[in-house]
Amino acid sequence: MADVKFSEFAHIDDPKRAILVGFVEGENVQVAAGSFVTPDDLPSLALVATSGDYGDLTGKPEIPTQAYIDEADSALGERITDETTRATGAETALGDRIDAVKASSEAYTDQRLTNYLTEEETYDAIEERETGALNDQGSVPSRADLPIGAADFDLYYIEDEDIDVYARNIGGVLTWKTLNFTVDLSEYETTAGSTEKAQAALSSANAHTDEVRNTLSEQIADVGADIANVESDLQSLEADSGFYVGYNGITTLEGVPITKRSVLADLSGDGLLSLDGTLPAGREMSIKARNAGETDVTITIPNDGIWESKNTKGENIDSVVVPVGGAIEINIWALDKLIVKTDA
Repeated sequence: MADVKFSEFAHIDDPKRAILVGFVEGENVQVAAGSFVTPDDLPSLALVATSGDYGDLTGKPEIPTQAYIDEADSALGERITDETTRATGAETALGDRIDAVKASSEAYTDQRLTNYLTEEETYDAIEERETGALNDQGSVPSRADLPIGAADFDLYYIEDEDIDVYARNIGGVLTWKTLNFTVDLSEYETTAGSTEKAQAALSSANAHTDEVRNTLSEQIADVGADIANVESDLQSLEADSGFYVGYNGITTLEGVPITKRSVLADLSGDGLLSLDGTLPAGREMSIKARNAGETDVTITIPNDGIWESKNTKGENIDSVVVPVGGAIEINIWALDKLIVKTDA
């Protein structure tokens, strides 16, 4: 292993990277006068750090198949249909429940109002019932004119007092009792009270209906958010799948589109390899470059800055020649740099 001075790698900005490059080249690196750093002085590196081979890279993302994308699309459609059906059913059920509560409240109110008499109707009913059990004997001018031999329940109207009285013989003593139709209804529920209770029940039902409606609205909003997330995931999946399906056909390597993993280039003249955009980290592109011209084609390949280009022997390259009728493959990996390898 040769000893190489650190200054020979001065074109590489990062000193650690310069030492690493020296090791990759199979050399010790002199970092100071009389002092060398050997590969054994550094921690072990992953295989891909020195091989540059995409196959040696660990943790590569799984590339979804078209079948998987179709299945995910179908599942999304079914979920959207199910959630829409569920939301529609919930809205219908809510409407039915509102109608049922209103109908029940109205029926309850009607029943309560039907079972109660007005104050006047109550007095009339009591009077009818009591007078039916009495013996109406007509009227007298005054209380002094009431007969002393009246029988039980004989009814007389006293003109000067404008009242009705009836006779009761209790223990042999004649007593005249006033027929009084004033009834204390304070312990009985009035029409107004019944209506008030019915209105309170209806208000409670409306409040519950509003609560159910709000809960349902929140659930529908949650379902909508879930659907939006699924659609977003599907769009991302479709975007990724589009990169791996099909290929881009081009006639120059200047500004190679990065929308497809596979590229077929039919070249008829020299050119500089460049990309039309930034290739996302972790992605790989494969370019098949064919000479479609009548003379050899020279492809200039960058090998500085973010570019690191090598041939199959691991040697640095800055260009390749494609003979007439020939073809080469150029693979580009986007890691911390753009790693380029050719089969030339």
